Amino acid sequence: MIAGLREWVYRKKLLRPVELPAFTLSVGNISMGGTGKSAFVMLLAEWAARKRIPVLVLSRGYKRKSAALTILGPGETLPDAAELGDEPWMIKSRVPAVTLVVHADRARKARRHWDELGEPKLVILDDAFQHWRCARDYDVLMIDATENIDQKALPFGRLRETVLATRRADLIVVTHASSVTPDSLARLLTRLREASVPRLQPVWKRATRSTVLVVAADYVVEGFRDALSWKPVNPDPEAEYLLVSGIAKPDHLRELTKKAGLKVKEEIYFPDHHRLTEADKKQLRKSLAGLRGGTLLLTEKDRGRWLELFEEGVRATVVCVKFAFQGRGEEELAAALAEVEKGAGCST
Repeated sequence: MIAGLREWVYRKKLLRPVELPAFTLSVGNISMGGTGKSAFVMLLAEWAARKRIPVLVLSRGYKRKSAALTILGPGETLPDAAELGDEPWMIKSRVPAVTLVVHADRARKARRHWDELGEPKLVILDDAFQHWRCARDYDVLMIDATENIDQKALPFGRLRETVLATRRADLIVVTHASSVTPDSLARLLTRLREASVPRLQPVWKRATRSTVLVVAADYVVEGFRDALSWKPVNPDPEAEYLLVSGIAKPDHLRELTKKAGLKVKEEIYFPDHHRLTEADKKQLRKSLAGLRGGTLLLTEKDRGRWLELFEEGVRATVVCVKFAFQGRGEEELAAALAEVEKGAGCST
């Protein structure tokens, strides 16, 4: 209902989207958290960096302490994660070459400060499938395979919008694909393709593909890094680990650490975006004291938020993940990226 009302307001031109002078792509979802939006933003940013495409990432900085506009150019020193928000901090930490703008009204601020942003050719909107205040050329929609996409929208279900919103998407990435049976995955992919027809051309989109690309992917462990130094490490097979996280869906993290063969002796889970209190730190230290070679295991997203803990001497290892695409997913993703590269005017 709310999405329908907002769309009516835009169609009546009571609100107009901000136009940025670069190819603009959004990454978002229709459910509540844990679909891999920021991880896919990092994939896109790393790809753009390899292609030497000047890229700007716009983020609202969800649950950060500051409301001030933050602009960080390529290679600039990161402030505290609490000032940026854990997700933009993670993106900028992983891909220093990006320019980052963080603000609740990110599109308007980016337009106002465009001359300071280094003439980006590609703009990536993080968590922005519903951020219609910014005109875009391409929409990536992340779907968790374990989520019921035919449930009701908020407040009666977990969806931000119904499955019919797929009609605006250009690329749908189904994550956690191996967490459901092959038959269930096949039905989901078919349902998404069927739901995406007929295609929609909203007033905040400058273009929409005639068909949607749908790919399935899983997270796999890419490697491990020391949480403080960020140097690659090889986990000690004899060490005992405390798995701790403050993310939306920690079950998938648990499965990854099991597959990696790590000896996880205890698990502590906090709410998504959680900042550690002194009581939390005391609890973690107490748990670690009882483990042989006690080390925390955590996600890349948690690292920036809890950096102070590692600076205080607590040993911690970050589980770094990447997407592994199923079937023809790699080829279809390459085709999608070729479209983005051409749209950004950077194709060779």
